[in-house]
Amino acid sequence: MDLAIGGEPLVWGDEPVTGRFVVEALSDGRCRFDGPMLHGTEVDLGASACLRSGSVRVAVTTGRSQVFDRNQFRMVGITPEEQRVLVVKSSVHFRGDFGPIARDVLVARSRG
Repeated sequence: MDLAIGGEPLVWGDEPVTGRFVVEALSDGRCRFDGPMLHGTEVDLGASACLRSGSVRVAVTTGRSQVFDRNQFRMVGITPEEQRVLVVKSSVHFRGDFGPIARDVLVARSRG
C-alpha cells in the first residue's frame, strides 16, 4: 500500500516518508521491557506494524515512546540481533539494551 509515515506537521524539515510498503506483521503494541533500563515495565504502544519497502523494514506504532528495549522491535517481528543495520530514533535511552549487540553506534542529527 502507499503510505506516508512519520513526520511532525508543526516542525519545519520533518516531512513524512512516503512510499509503497508491504505489511509484514501486526501487533497490539503491548510488550514488556527485558533490558536494563525500565526492566519489567509493561508498555502499550497501540496498534503497531512491521512495514517493508524493498529491503528496509520499519517498526511503526500509533503511540509514542523512546526506544528503550529490543522488545519494541520484537513485538512486530523484527529480531534486532539478526539485523545488519538497525536504526533507532533515540538519543541515549537505547544504549543500555542495544549497546551490547552493536558493533558500532553511529549518532546522526537531523531536523525534526
